Amino acid sequence: MNRAFWSRVSGIKDFFFPIKSNEWGLFLPLICMFFLISFCYSFLRTSKDILVISRGGAEILSALKLYCVLPSALLYTSYYAVLCDRLPRFYIYYFALLPFLVYYALFYFVFFPLQLWTTPEVIVGWLQYAGLPSGAIAAMRPMCAVIAYWPFSLYYVMAELWGSAGMSLLFWGFTNSLVSFSQAKRIYALLGIGANLGLMATGPYIHQLAEWSGHNYAQMVEWLMLTFILAVGCIAALYTYVESNYRQYRPFDPNGLSHPERLSWFEAIDLVIRSKHLLLIAVLVMSYGLSINLVEIVWKSQLTKYFLTSAPDLNQGQAMMQKFSADTNMMTGIVSIFFILFVSTHAERVFGWTVTALMTPVILLVMGIVFFAISFSMQYPESGLGIVFAIQSFADPLYLCVLVGALQNVLSKAAKYSLFDPTKEKAYFPLSDDERTKGKSAVDVLGARFGKAMGSFVQQVIILFFGSLSAGFYLLGFVIIAACCAWIASAVLLGRRLVAFEEQQN
Repeated sequence: MNRAFWSRVSGIKDFFFPIKSNEWGLFLPLICMFFLISFCYSFLRTSKDILVISRGGAEILSALKLYCVLPSALLYTSYYAVLCDRLPRFYIYYFALLPFLVYYALFYFVFFPLQLWTTPEVIVGWLQYAGLPSGAIAAMRPMCAVIAYWPFSLYYVMAELWGSAGMSLLFWGFTNSLVSFSQAKRIYALLGIGANLGLMATGPYIHQLAEWSGHNYAQMVEWLMLTFILAVGCIAALYTYVESNYRQYRPFDPNGLSHPERLSWFEAIDLVIRSKHLLLIAVLVMSYGLSINLVEIVWKSQLTKYFLTSAPDLNQGQAMMQKFSADTNMMTGIVSIFFILFVSTHAERVFGWTVTALMTPVILLVMGIVFFAISFSMQYPESGLGIVFAIQSFADPLYLCVLVGALQNVLSKAAKYSLFDPTKEKAYFPLSDDERTKGKSAVDVLGARFGKAMGSFVQQVIILFFGSLSAGFYLLGFVIIAACCAWIASAVLLGRRLVAFEEQQN
């Protein structure tokens, strides 16, 4: 009886946690690393938006992503390539972390306490003094805000890089070098539990910081910076443990290490274009970046408008936005863990890689259409859409848009963390070691940034022709539909390649 009972318990454990006993020593440090990386990204992602939008408006985001984040991603990719070329593998990770640690330490100790920023009006005055026409100055106003609020602009850029470099290179790139393809099928989705627990932990932590600071957002930001510095130290310690105990070669032996040939930006892009497999993965990454960027810019604009108009002052409005965003992240973590335990871990076993990979674009497409339909109906009640009456009957239509946007964000991000990321990482396995090493940083860092930069370019065009983003935001919906269609087509083609690879492996 006892044997049958424990056999059944073991079967349930293997169903939900298919990890072998000798893998726990590697799995637990990796999941802790992912927790810390995701925890930091969660509060950096929300605070970066609040700090720049509350000062420069939603239009500042498109200028930041197009003119600042994309060049910074190119610079960081080159920096990482230099590290790979010059340093033993053991030390690369530490130096890859260093730029983030240095900037946020400077922000905590110098930039933020001394308030080393000005206002866009000062930059506009300089441009007027230089004799620029008023039309050109109006078009350059988002960039004036970027320059005026330069500490927050750099804060935003580094947070964006942490999302791509931290997640893709510092975690997935490191994990891919340790885990085999057969192990990846069992544990990659489960590693997402660590990331989503990090998202969930952000909510209570932000609420506690709000209580400690008396809803003083400046103090909350200082606490968040100190938290980031401590978390980076823990990530480095976990890396040291895993690298020292689970790497097959001696970590300090330079002769046991081989570095890939360093690629320039154009060589990295050329590598992706020449490799059909890498190009398909790049389309997945860019389509996600483009789609989520366009949806979020509208939602964040509505979010800022709602909280800053309902709060007594800017400081409390920022604190309220941070708490709402933290709650959204917490719900994202809860939904992601549900997806991991009941969907992603088993979907690939039952339906295969292709169906699992298609779930994310379908969710984003459906929820994006719903969100844009509601937002369009609120802004253009004369449009005659069937949902106009339902929206107008809601107590606060703007708050309804904020809630629907939050739901869209939760479902899309949950699908991204639990479905998109694990399937994307498995898509690298059919590549040669050379392509995997050189192509991953190009696709994950540059691809994500190019996708968001394309979204920012679309926004800049709309601002140029319509005067503001809100006047032509409905056009963004059509761009999202096109991006999701390209995403779906690429996932289907990649699925065929992975099936052939798995048959060859078997």
